Amino acid sequence: MKFIFCAILLVFLTASALASSPTSITEIESAESLWNSKNLTSYSYVVKEGGVFGFYEYKIKVNDSKCSAKSRYSIGSKFSSWKNDVCTGHLISEQFARAKKQILTGTNHSNFTANASAGYLEYFSADPVTDATDQDWYIEIKGFKVISAK
Repeated sequence: MKFIFCAILLVFLTASALASSPTSITEIESAESLWNSKNLTSYSYVVKEGGVFGFYEYKIKVNDSKCSAKSRYSIGSKFSSWKNDVCTGHLISEQFARAKKQILTGTNHSNFTANASAGYLEYFSADPVTDATDQDWYIEIKGFKVISAK
C-alpha cells in the first residue's frame, strides 16, 4: 500500500514539475530587447498588478516620452473610482525589472508571456520562494496601442 501511494505521489510531483517550466532571465531579456528595439515614444495600455487578495489597474499613457496615469483598485467584484496617479513603478521597463528580480530571488513557479511583435510583457505571474503563504502575484498588460513611433 505504501509503495502504491509513493508511486502515485512521484507521478503527481513529476507531472507538476513538467506542467510549469520555470521562466528564465534569458526569456525575459529577449522580450525586453525586442521592446527596446521598437523605440516607441507614444503608446497606451492598462496594467493590472495583483495577488491573491485583489488588484490595482493603471491606465498608462506615454506621449512623446511623457507619462500620465490613472488607477483604481479592486477587491472581489468592487472597484474604486479612477484617480490620477503616478507612472513610476508601472512602466513596461519597470515591469521587466520586477519580473527579472523575482526570478533571481526565486520562485516555486512562474509564468511569462510577451507580445511577439512588440516585445512588451503581456503577463507575468510568480509564486515566490518564501515561508509565508498566499504570496502569489501577477502583472498583466492589456489594451496596448501604439500612438506613434520615432
